[in-house]
Amino acid sequence: NKSEEDILTVYSGDLMPVDRKTVRPVYNNIPITKLGKDQELELECIAKVGRGKDHAKWSPVSTIAYKIIPYISVTEDCISCGDCIDACPFHCLRMELGKPVLKWIGIYDCTICRICARSCPKNALRVEPNNKDFILRVNLVGQLTMEEILEQSKLIFESKLDDLINKVEEAIREQQQTES
Repeated sequence: NKSEEDILTVYSGDLMPVDRKTVRPVYNNIPITKLGKDQELELECIAKVGRGKDHAKWSPVSTIAYKIIPYISVTEDCISCGDCIDACPFHCLRMELGKPVLKWIGIYDCTICRICARSCPKNALRVEPNNKDFILRVNLVGQLTMEEILEQSKLIFESKLDDLINKVEEAIREQQQTES
């Protein structure tokens, strides 16, 4: 039975680069292997460039999602009964100056189910999606910064739009030639 002192964990930060231009691990605390007393490891690593569209392992994000922000309006017919606050299944509303308002955390939790609005006896509450703003949640995995991801996304999107425009223009030209 070996003691903890006899076992050495080798981490990604222990890798010795061949030269300064060598790619380094993003995280230094990834365990690679454990070595026993008097053992050593010689390891050659190969970095391969890839794109997320080819395999998820090359994706610069683990998840990306957007959330529509709710917009709440209350008419003068509101009688401050609080039925809407009690009815909300996600507890997104609170009373302020006698009117229901969205809690700050409510913008994240509200699903725009409108249960609160349907519970209003005076039909004074409206819940609609905000068509101008949304929340974008991105979980980065370390290869690129958020700015780099957005810039690359913009360039890829622009390239795909250019391709689409060219194909549409080509289809129009072909259509015009067949009509002539």
